[in-house]
Amino acid sequence: MKFESANFKLTKEMIRIMGGNEKAEPFNYFADQTIKAFLAVRRFEDQLFNMIKLTSYSGLKCFRPKSLQNLKERFMPKQNDLQAAASMK
Repeated sequence: MKFESANFKLTKEMIRIMGGNEKAEPFNYFADQTIKAFLAVRRFEDQLFNMIKLTSYSGLKCFRPKSLQNLKERFMPKQNDLQAAASMK
């Protein structure tokens, strides 16, 4: 079983629905809301990580040796909120 390694996959079709380019108001609204959601979820990083870590013991093939480490890194734990938000743009 293979999973997308990108943090998020934004397709051409999705961009078209949001105005067709990154300068369109709907696209910017989407980007702002996505960043706000990410920052909100970061506050619960430890709880989410611990739940997923428990699941990793299930033997599911989607959990590879570095899966948990990669997940931890996606939360950008060494960055403050301002830096993490800037990294998403």
